[in-house]
Amino acid sequence: MKILIAGAGGYVGKNFINFFYDEGCYEIFTIARKKIESKKIKYQYIGDINKVDIFNGKKYFFDIVINLMADTRHFGNKKNFYNDNVSSLKSLLKCLDGYYNYFFHVSTEAVFLSGKLKILTHQSSLPRRLLSDYAWSKNIAEKLFMNFKNSRGIKVILRPRLIWGGRQSTVNYKINSALTKNQFFYVDGGRYKTSVCHIRNLYLSIFQAIKYADNDDVFFVVDKDPVTFSNFVKINTSKKNLKKKIINLPRSFVYLACLVSDLLRKITFNKLSTPLSLSLYYLTLSSVIIDDKHTREKLKFNPKNYM
Repeated sequence: MKILIAGAGGYVGKNFINFFYDEGCYEIFTIARKKIESKKIKYQYIGDINKVDIFNGKKYFFDIVINLMADTRHFGNKKNFYNDNVSSLKSLLKCLDGYYNYFFHVSTEAVFLSGKLKILTHQSSLPRRLLSDYAWSKNIAEKLFMNFKNSRGIKVILRPRLIWGGRQSTVNYKINSALTKNQFFYVDGGRYKTSVCHIRNLYLSIFQAIKYADNDDVFFVVDKDPVTFSNFVKINTSKKNLKKKIINLPRSFVYLACLVSDLLRKITFNKLSTPLSLSLYYLTLSSVIIDDKHTREKLKFNPKNYM
């Protein structure tokens, strides 16, 4: 069986290469801007899909296509977000139309980021106005994906939240980097609950979707139970940083600091900024609970807790 992982050079992509390889029945093809040093890959398509014909005549029929191509920063250049999160997906859909059985677009709960995120469910409607360029681009990407009329095959959206675990975890890196630089802090002592998604649950949800999903289905994918944010931080903290004292800041102060930072970024056209943003505030420093009842029922999926 042939599988194509687009955006394979990132954290999720590299873990998926290992997971699928260990299954022993997949020929792994990848898309990335740079060569990936791995003997587990059958063939690598290298380059920017928006700028060159990366397939160059070597296009196969794929059993599974997984799109992970994305710019996941909380803030940046709006044009870059559009190119990386929307245009690349559009190019991939057009290039591969008719050449797959299943196409999975890995999205995010950030598509709902218009302010404080209440409990998100399968029935939550996508907002029109988004709080950040990242959320805006991912929101548009989902709509593009849903509106694309594929000639054959099944296409499905998966929405994980705060992917963690596996090798070279982005969450692990960001937490420990902030701790090392003494830039990490808690809001409300980190006592709030939040949904997270272990990379293994995301991986396993793909196989359940192959069995039970219909064309244009959308599924949230999270761990079995929400976790306390401070416990989530501890699990992802290196031994060296575990003894570090983490300061606690009032929620009102942090919100104001994030608001000012966004305004500063806007009036200076991104020339002046801080690591803070309202996107960070609502997606990481606040409680986000996802009700994945629809995923569990339709896909007959029983996600695990890995903490």
